Amino acid sequence: MKPIKINKRYIVLASIIVSLGAAVGINYWLSPERALKNNINIMQNEESDENSVLASSTNIENKNKNNQDIEKIKLFFENEREQKEKYKKQISEIASDDKEYREKIIQEIRQESKIETLIKSKMDDNLIDCVAKIGKDGCNIIVSFKTDLTKENVYKIKDIVKNETKFNNEEIKIIEKKI
Repeated sequence: MKPIKINKRYIVLASIIVSLGAAVGINYWLSPERALKNNINIMQNEESDENSVLASSTNIENKNKNNQDIEKIKLFFENEREQKEKYKKQISEIASDDKEYREKIIQEIRQESKIETLIKSKMDDNLIDCVAKIGKDGCNIIVSFKTDLTKENVYKIKDIVKNETKFNNEEIKIIEKKI
């Protein structure tokens, strides 16, 4: 019988493939979304009647606190809009002689308003409020959600801004205002 000749390249290639597969598997098993999902399921299974009574009274207190926090957030966004409008109005008054610059400011105000409206309409009920601020370096979006900002929401917001402006992903900054 003739001995089988094994090429070193095939051994290296096979070990790389096995290592890559192991890394993907470990990444999947240790992913935060999977762990969070498992913890929620465990917590739901462990609840008893006694705990649910305590939890419901705690939930009422938390809802009242959340409503107060949401009102503070809404007040923050109202103040931001007022400040933004005052600033743009001051600039447009100063630049009243420069018609092109004034038109640019008006265009930015329209874009900001349209972006805010689209974000509010395309997000779920989890969104509390948002403010868009366009500058020469890019667009800043300040958002507040009842829960954490998700990657899906980031993609939606960036997609809206890219469609309404000429900014790319690096020029769009999303800032989360936490409750």
